[in-house]
Amino acid sequence: MQINSGRNSRTQRLAHLISSVTLAYSLVQGPTAWAIDPINSSFLSPRSVGMGGVVMSTGLYEENFFNNPARVTMNPESKLTLFQFTAETNTNTLGLISNTSGTLGNILNRQAGKNLHVRVQLVLPAWYLAALDSRKLAIGFGFIGGAQSNLDLSNNYQTSGSTLLDVGPALTLGYKLLSDDSLSIGTTLHGTYRFSINQAVNLMGAIAGTSSVTSNSLINNGAMYNLDLGVFYRFLQLGPWEFHAALAGQNLLGGAFTSIRTPINQIGSTPIPQNTSVGVGVSIGRENWDFLGNTTLALEATNIFNNSSGSVFRLIHIGLETHLKSIAFRAGLNQGYLTAGLGVDFFYFALNFATYGEELALNVGRQEDRRYAMNLGIHF
Repeated sequence: MQINSGRNSRTQRLAHLISSVTLAYSLVQGPTAWAIDPINSSFLSPRSVGMGGVVMSTGLYEENFFNNPARVTMNPESKLTLFQFTAETNTNTLGLISNTSGTLGNILNRQAGKNLHVRVQLVLPAWYLAALDSRKLAIGFGFIGGAQSNLDLSNNYQTSGSTLLDVGPALTLGYKLLSDDSLSIGTTLHGTYRFSINQAVNLMGAIAGTSSVTSNSLINNGAMYNLDLGVFYRFLQLGPWEFHAALAGQNLLGGAFTSIRTPINQIGSTPIPQNTSVGVGVSIGRENWDFLGNTTLALEATNIFNNSSGSVFRLIHIGLETHLKSIAFRAGLNQGYLTAGLGVDFFYFALNFATYGEELALNVGRQEDRRYAMNLGIHF
């Protein structure tokens, strides 16, 4: 009897140990299973993401407000953008929109562990003076607004992620140097006002009224001025092929939204920062190639210092663009995921479509977020 009692006691202790280890493991693994760590970018271009995210050595027009300002000297013509609207979402969000049947709990359960992504941007207006003929100075000025959200829902209805709203003007100046105009330098001055929403919210508690949700607990705001600097250099020409190198730094004055005193009362604390980052790249291109025009192939590393503790491979982008008259074809690799894009220029109207994969985990190949983007612009 004592022997059996001893065995039962040891069995109970073993079972208790196993259950304790299992509980501890689930507590440690649970949050990280749903954690998302995307690289936060202030501005997105369907043209760029369709080309694998390259932009430092290939950017044009509004792409240069937030990337390499020296590329403003490469804008092919002066123009006025009256309106440009960009929208982006991902596969999970499209699935949620198409399937809203059942109770709220069932709907939320179907989205557990999935990232819901939405981004909208508006350029209204923007003006660009191209560096043509003997003019070495190029200018870009625009007023840009955008909102983006990455919302991840765990099984206990606790959300993580971020929601950002940015608005403000940008002025880009570029200048061509050397006798053959092969070197360009540029700078962008930003003024940005940001709202950001707290990353952690208990949705069911907020809906049921059992947890307190107020504007002060959810929303943070602030404003800053900032500076970007960039260089673009044509270092080699072999026949019709040109070889380029690019280097640019963004938010060089720091990413905290505290340098401008906002006219709107402070809500909560300072918003999610936009970190200082650096991008480098090389590209090769030619103006005409049989029936194709303006063909470019680029390899870049961007968001250096804006990658938290993520893998260096999240910084790598490879892209290709070529034109058949007024139609642009794009393809590439963004963080190792395939991308594709299509652009159509109707002279006054321009349409761009793209799909790309974004890595949400700190290591590539772990958690792809397949996204779809488009924009419509009216230009003169």
